[in-house]
Amino acid sequence: MCAYCLAEGITFRYFEHSSHNILEQATVSFERGETTVILGNSGCGKSTLAAVLCGLYPENGGFLESGTVSVDGRTLASLPYRERSREIAQLFQNPDLQFTMGCLREELCFCLENACVPQADMDRKIALFADKYLVADLLDRPFASLSGGEKQKAALCCLFLVNPKVMILDEPFANLDSDSRDAFLLLLGEKIREGETTVIAIDHQASNWLSLADRFLVLGEKGAVLRDRISAADLRKERAFLIQQGLNDPFATPHRTPHPSAVNDPDIPPVLSLQQASIFHKKNGTALLRQVTLSLPKGRIAACLGPSGSGKTTFFLTLLGQKPYSGSILLDRQELRRLNRRDRFSRIGIVFQNPGNQFIAQTVSEDMRQSLRIWKKCTADEAERHVRELLADYGLENYGKYSPYMLSQGQQRRLGVLSMLAGGQTLLLLDEPTYGQDGRTTKAIMDQLRKRAQNGLSVIFSTHDETLAYEYADRIWRVKEGTICEEH
Repeated sequence: MCAYCLAEGITFRYFEHSSHNILEQATVSFERGETTVILGNSGCGKSTLAAVLCGLYPENGGFLESGTVSVDGRTLASLPYRERSREIAQLFQNPDLQFTMGCLREELCFCLENACVPQADMDRKIALFADKYLVADLLDRPFASLSGGEKQKAALCCLFLVNPKVMILDEPFANLDSDSRDAFLLLLGEKIREGETTVIAIDHQASNWLSLADRFLVLGEKGAVLRDRISAADLRKERAFLIQQGLNDPFATPHRTPHPSAVNDPDIPPVLSLQQASIFHKKNGTALLRQVTLSLPKGRIAACLGPSGSGKTTFFLTLLGQKPYSGSILLDRQELRRLNRRDRFSRIGIVFQNPGNQFIAQTVSEDMRQSLRIWKKCTADEAERHVRELLADYGLENYGKYSPYMLSQGQQRRLGVLSMLAGGQTLLLLDEPTYGQDGRTTKAIMDQLRKRAQNGLSVIFSTHDETLAYEYADRIWRVKEGTICEEH
């Protein structure tokens, strides 16, 4: 088979006069009907390559110094926009960037309008489609009210409805629980078998694709191909190489290894205590989480597990004073609802599921400087030294002059964690802190949190990664049947 989609000799950078190329003479090809999974370290250029492949770059940012992209023998630049969208389309890492309308029904209608489907047929098609892809309950809910996992489902559905010949999926399951991920993999498998859809998936979890991928491809710095044509059957032979590259082990299995600090110690005061707390979306509404009784001592780490949309993010927002509750929630032995906004945020920090919601400056370096000035009250010289050290520790030293919004989702998350670690809060909340991270960076983030916990910081992080939870958490909190229970 000949290449159906080809990127050849791509050299791309974000700034015209910068010497820092994100991609340098990158060449990759994809065959018709093939499912390829691209692996590689955070920041090696995977998402940038995806944006170049589907034509978002350089038309909407950055500079393509050399190279071409072609689909079915025609250069992407020569294709009219309507035809291009039928040939190739992308699912973004951040589903918020995917939507143009207010809810999924409107978004699906918009997709059908662009495909010139008669309006009289739209409702029937949407009903059948929503039933097939198990999203009927999401159709009329505002996107702003959906969890990250529910948004990811909605975005996947829109891409399936558009049905391009080449689908680029950038971390498609990062916000999905295992059941939702497996359901969509089955549906994606059906779609692949129906025709000649070419799938290009970027994923830090190769294990998601063992039953579906025809080929695994490993990229290195600036988009260089390190390994290619690895079949699922041969992936185990490459396990040592993947781990050496700092990538996630596709064959790791969850196992509980309790830390010594997981033992209840009555002498350690609780930073957070919930007694018969019920949590609501809004006042006078139905309780999303009921009768929650939990306690987190100082210097401990809790992992919060549960399906997409079960209430993990709402739980975090409640601790920040953004959602109403009944019962008691004590922060440092003070009732949460009696604390003013300033007191809450001086004691609780959060890294959002979408870290772009928390950036406060126009460049990466300035965002870190601002955080250090706010939290550390340090001088300009001290802040500058700390910024260089912290960015180097997290592999962001080459991105100081970049806008935070030009970073990949994985890089944005690292910056969000760094910004919050600069604070002096006693409790840190992290919503999917390692989403979009390779194995090496995941370890760096979590080891840093463990170190800070040993110095007295208390941490709650939500995750769908049970291996991560069992490795780093002192306590496992699981959302199920409308409440949160501690797993022993």
